[in-house]
Amino acid sequence: MVLTGCGSGGRPSIIEAVRAPVVAFMSHNASMLCQSFTPAVAGRFVPGDSDCVSGASRVFADISGLGQEKSGSAMKNRVI
Repeated sequence: MVLTGCGSGGRPSIIEAVRAPVVAFMSHNASMLCQSFTPAVAGRFVPGDSDCVSGASRVFADISGLGQEKSGSAMKNRVI
């Protein structure tokens, strides 16, 4: 994670650095998620894919289909 202002901004900067990737993950925003990390971490974020955004997008697409039956009933067997 990028802790911008750590030491000068104090607690609000740390809270935002922790909050940003959580918000991005919850909203399935691959670009925002990858921007929440340093380039070195983002490059290793998704095993087997050095492009963080494409890898995270693929993972979000994979988990979006969890619990869905072929009939399209997304809520019937929703995984929480």
